[in-house]
Amino acid sequence: VLESQKKARREIEESLDEAQENYRFVVEQQTVGVGIVDLDENFTFSNPAADTIMGVERGQLVGRNLREFTDQQQFALVLKQTQLRRTGQASTYEINIRQPGGRQRRVLISSTPRHDRNGNFVDTLGVFQDVTEQREARTEIQRLLGLERLYRLQAEILQEATRDLISNLDLDEVLGRVMDNLRSVIQYDSVCLFLYQDGKNFVQAVANRGFPNPEKVTGITLENNPLAKLLEERRVPVILEDAQADPRFAKVGDAEHVRGWIGLPLIFRDQMIGFLSVDSRKGGAYTETDARLAQAFADQAAIAIQNSRLYESVERLAATDPLTGIFNRRSLFERAKHEFDRYLRYQTPVAVVMIDIDHFRRVNNTYGHQVGDDVLRQVASRLQNSIRQVDLIGRYGGEEFMVMLTDL
Repeated sequence: VLESQKKARREIEESLDEAQENYRFVVEQQTVGVGIVDLDENFTFSNPAADTIMGVERGQLVGRNLREFTDQQQFALVLKQTQLRRTGQASTYEINIRQPGGRQRRVLISSTPRHDRNGNFVDTLGVFQDVTEQREARTEIQRLLGLERLYRLQAEILQEATRDLISNLDLDEVLGRVMDNLRSVIQYDSVCLFLYQDGKNFVQAVANRGFPNPEKVTGITLENNPLAKLLEERRVPVILEDAQADPRFAKVGDAEHVRGWIGLPLIFRDQMIGFLSVDSRKGGAYTETDARLAQAFADQAAIAIQNSRLYESVERLAATDPLTGIFNRRSLFERAKHEFDRYLRYQTPVAVVMIDIDHFRRVNNTYGHQVGDDVLRQVASRLQNSIRQVDLIGRYGGEEFMVMLTDL
């Protein structure tokens, strides 16, 4: 029995090591910086992009303190943000850093607290984005617009709209704010936000505003669309005087009302991640001045969108079991606690089901761990397909699963 327990422990440890290595590989491939700092602001992990942003050689950031890269005022801001982490709050903020060579950079940081199993705050996960060029560009835009009173007002609107974007990391919320805040920058009757999907060569409509029948628009995909290709090639706004008369305009979904049209590319790190399709019922509604101002907003929107997508990806990786794709033990317990608290408050019945695969060790010993992994994936998939969306399922450990049935 003792030998079997040791073997089972080794298998679990090997599985955890593999999951950790997969997670590290995904994070290291990201084009934005990802780092973890402990309670004393020392880096305990960094990916290559974070090393580059901080101006050090690859692998040289771990063990160094944030104080080395900031002046007293900026480090005080970091400490203030850490206090928010201690209360369980995540936030997005900017600081100035000084690279070892003396180069000054402006860095946007999205910070999330991490806790141990007992709920104690242990360190901070940070997603870094060097926004120096973007901030300098925005400053230049605001300076030019300041030559005229109307332009000054537009610059204030632009600044307010973009500030609102970077204050949230929920992707759906960010997409909604992009479209809502765009209206304060440029007037429109309807707008649709298209994004390239991972690994796909087409854009998909993920959010919209102002359409008579929005359900006809959401989910639309455009493949080999001439206007999308033009935006990809030029990376600048495209204006149509009369969309209905232009053969390149895709008259799909709910677009009968569209006359004036402007396409705004969403560029992140020299890659077009999608575009905004902005519509007016009036022909010739948009000018080059409108395009410049709206594009400045779109540039900031692209950063906010991609930042949210990365955060969502990291959150998903941290919450799911890499083998089965269902909740891991930690995330399952967190969500189960929430449901149990809800039960205590509202007395809504809940049930917990524990499932164990019989003779699973025999499967591994007879057919190998690869077959054993396939069995775990199949069991998890069948269990997930057998419950409702409101129910919870997670991998409790090894070959054990837990299902929590809510609102019975």
